[in-house]
Amino acid sequence: MDKDKNTPQNENPIESSRTPKLPKGFALTYIGIFAAMLIIPTIIWGALMIACRFSPELYDTINPPADESQGMAGEKIAEFPTTFKIKTYTAEVEAWYDDHLPFRSLIRNSYSDLKGAVEQPYESTIRPALIQLFHGNKTVDGGVAEVPEIPIFPEETFPDIFDETTQQYPEESEGSKESEEETVPSFENEETSSTACEHVYDVGVIEVEPTCTDWGVMKYSCTKCSHSYREYTAKKSHEYATAIDTFDLVTCGSRYERVFKCNGCGQEKDESGIKQHKNHKKIKTVQPSYTSYGYVLASCKYCGGEYRTEIKAKPYDTSYAVERVWNNQAIEGRHQWLYYLGDSSMAYYQGTNLLSDSELEYYKSILVQLDEICKAKGITLQICIWPNKEQVYPEYYLGADVINEYKRVERLVDYIHDNSEVKIVYPLDELTAAKPYWDVYYKFDTHWNRAGAFIGYQAMMESLGLETMNLYRLPVKEYEYNGGDLFSIGKINSAYYSGGVDYGITYRSNITTDSYFGADGAGDIRHTTAANATNDCNFVMLADSYRCFQLDLLQRDFSDCYLCHRNQVGDPMTVEAIKNADILVLAAVERYDYDIFATAQHIINILSQE
Repeated sequence: MDKDKNTPQNENPIESSRTPKLPKGFALTYIGIFAAMLIIPTIIWGALMIACRFSPELYDTINPPADESQGMAGEKIAEFPTTFKIKTYTAEVEAWYDDHLPFRSLIRNSYSDLKGAVEQPYESTIRPALIQLFHGNKTVDGGVAEVPEIPIFPEETFPDIFDETTQQYPEESEGSKESEEETVPSFENEETSSTACEHVYDVGVIEVEPTCTDWGVMKYSCTKCSHSYREYTAKKSHEYATAIDTFDLVTCGSRYERVFKCNGCGQEKDESGIKQHKNHKKIKTVQPSYTSYGYVLASCKYCGGEYRTEIKAKPYDTSYAVERVWNNQAIEGRHQWLYYLGDSSMAYYQGTNLLSDSELEYYKSILVQLDEICKAKGITLQICIWPNKEQVYPEYYLGADVINEYKRVERLVDYIHDNSEVKIVYPLDELTAAKPYWDVYYKFDTHWNRAGAFIGYQAMMESLGLETMNLYRLPVKEYEYNGGDLFSIGKINSAYYSGGVDYGITYRSNITTDSYFGADGAGDIRHTTAANATNDCNFVMLADSYRCFQLDLLQRDFSDCYLCHRNQVGDPMTVEAIKNADILVLAAVERYDYDIFATAQHIINILSQE
């Protein structure tokens, strides 16, 4: 068969009929535009980088802060390959280019802004409305949080602050009268007449005036004969006037003293106690929701502090939701709560990183060895492990199911408790029980807030056998705080997030700190002294950034207080502080629990060299 005269010799007529031919001019334009998209931004970026050498402010404008330590894949930023490997070279160059894109920070920040602008209105407004529409006020499975009846430290029940009949407050008057509860004795009368007179007695006369220390005497005489008898009369009440009164001088939650002195006899009466809140007014009523327990916020007449009462359970939102992972370092859970993904946090939450029996025994042996050395030198050792945020607030956490309910740190702490005399605390139960009364972790941060730090601190003080104080009694002010390190860790635009809470706590305001050394950052050494502190001893704590939220508490409780990060265990100042310590505390947030034992080994070496 003859070939089509119009078909070129080497061309498939079928393919030719299916493949449209682009005009040459259009194709060149298309290629030019594509090349310009690749080349022009690089040329502009190079020119701007040259200009930035003469104007640093220009660099901050065109390259706003982003995570320049991590590449597009969330790993360490790629370097340009210096050796040629035929199988990987092109991939390495591509990775380098991706991590050195012109306007890279601007692109990443714009992406974060766009993601927040689209997703956050849905999460904060539309999704809650849909849940309410389809499920009402209940969760899908009807889960409801429990409300602990007993606030934390010390263990005593608090009455409803608006029930005046149950409140016991000290007298507020400057003086008072106190009745004697003694039984008036019988008077031994002598017979003055032996006649059979039917005696009729007069109204009596006072022979001895009663005082607040002595009985009075009344004489009654018969109007018909000479018979008479006498009776003792009750003592007068002491008329106390306040000689010493510190009640008005101390804040709520602090110990007050009163000394009353009788105006008549000079007898003194002592009174002391912890100053409690007195209800003043209801500030607001908050109904229970997926993000808050229901409560009445009230203010105190004495200190102006705020506290919650009439607590009502909150429901748990168990409806379907998809987690959002930011920068491979932060995960967004329900209702905008952010959690940290680094340092094996999810394994701690799931309970998949349990310690073996031999590891438990090994860790215990290190602490026992350190404890014995400390005791021999007159040092009290205390170990503290602070819970990860998701352990206390699992109701907002997404992305992982709990595999083992009895998790790594709980097993470790129980093992040490059961097999040694080492003092160790893991205040998960205390922090969980405190949730209805205060938020105890920051919503957008890896750390606990000041209320959580206070609860953890009191758990440590209780373990040490020192005086504890109930946060419920103290002057506390709640305020909005929408900051958090997870915004920077996850490269998240904070403009679309709200609802964070922190507290201002007035604690032992009568204690004056005499000297300060060092700053109060996570990596700083901090040394304070206070002559009138509650405990006259040298206190040393080696911990992580969680300790920073306890600085103000520690420096008022201990006359000499030395705080630093565990990494500074070898610093000469730290070594000297450890040797002179009366109380030595090793602490770590849960995800760094292993670091406690490495630090303990360092301290064993330090104390063994003396």
